[in-house]
Amino acid sequence: MRIRGTMKLLVLCAMAAPALAQEGPQMSLQDAPVQRQVALACDFATECREAEPCGETDFAPVLNGSSGGLDETSMVVRAQLSSGGRGVELIGVSDGSTMSLWGGEIEERHFFTRAATGETRYTVHRAEGPEVISYLGVCK
Repeated sequence: MRIRGTMKLLVLCAMAAPALAQEGPQMSLQDAPVQRQVALACDFATECREAEPCGETDFAPVLNGSSGGLDETSMVVRAQLSSGGRGVELIGVSDGSTMSLWGGEIEERHFFTRAATGETRYTVHRAEGPEVISYLGVCK
């Protein structure tokens, strides 16, 4: 069973990433047998900045994108996390309602993790400083 799950993940990752100078057919999320739209509104109530105590916030970005896979349990996700006219593209995987995404530029990496309950942690790692900012809340 473990090998089968690993093969499924490899196929999903191949669908999300562009092919690198390969001949033959290429796949994308649009080719996945199972597809879903991703639309989550987030409400982060806690912000934690490196070397500072955590405090209250009203940060409320939205996550919009699409997902696709071989079945409904393991899907590749490509989405945009946006707030106030700024956004970052994130890619990753979902397993039912659980989701793990990452993205950004080399000098600013973004990590988004959502539990099946909707509880979410969003973290930004910046090379400048360096600095880490974490947001805790819910995305539904």
